[in-house]
Amino acid sequence: MTHPARTATLFFWIATVLLAVSSLLMWWPALTTPFWGDDYVFLHAAHATNATGAPWWSDFWPSSPPRFWRPLSQEGYWRWIDASLGGSAHAAHAISLLLHVLATLGVALFAFRLARVCRWSHAGRIAALAGAVYGGLTMHLLPVHWAAAANNALLTLFTTLLLAAWVSARDATPLLRFALLASLPVVLALALLSKESAALTPALMLVVAAFVAVRRLDRGELFAWLACVAVVALWLVLRARFTANTDASYELTLGSNVVRNAASFGAWLLNVPREAMRMAVAGERLHGLA
Repeated sequence: MTHPARTATLFFWIATVLLAVSSLLMWWPALTTPFWGDDYVFLHAAHATNATGAPWWSDFWPSSPPRFWRPLSQEGYWRWIDASLGGSAHAAHAISLLLHVLATLGVALFAFRLARVCRWSHAGRIAALAGAVYGGLTMHLLPVHWAAAANNALLTLFTTLLLAAWVSARDATPLLRFALLASLPVVLALALLSKESAALTPALMLVVAAFVAVRRLDRGELFAWLACVAVVALWLVLRARFTANTDASYELTLGSNVVRNAASFGAWLLNVPREAMRMAVAGERLHGLA
């Protein structure tokens, strides 16, 4: 490696480390954030459930329908915070920060595997930069500072792990390839039990496959993808059975919400917090622009 190349590499890693450290320092004050909003609702419900001695699986197969069926990231998660962490706000936000770090590492892993499959040079640099940039996005204001929004970090973590396994299976050995493809429905189930947005993952898998592929899906990949579609179908059936009185804004529909979500995605690319988008849409345009 020439001297200019070594210098450029050194400067890159210094800049990436500084970005990662600054992101961590930016989110560190979240550790002192108190519980607020729905946190108390979930915590009190979890404490009451734990007091009855209900088994852990009862959150995954509820006897009375909740508004949201997110047993991994809400009911079960808050029962664990109450039972293991004593309902401590400091501990809950430490877990939120840890989940954000894990989600960031998941993004870096997916970026690394994507770069390797696409045969891009400097895959490690791409992964480090992708993780550092993702970790510092202001869109994580809620997931880091609001304990009830831990489902966002869990969704990102499971989705990126699934996509990393999806692209890695293309050039893996037969045994590892089978293990990676077999893990996809399991990881997708974990994502679905964390947040409803994971229902779009099979479509995202096709987008990623079209981006990296020079060929069609082979039999193993097709079976794995169909298994993921079956998992989503089963989840939709169970969700319809278990949930009741769900707010209309959370229903899975196709309409003007697609335009709003596209605008939110554009704002995300520009590092604009979604809270600002909400304020602008709700009429508080000056505050949103600020």
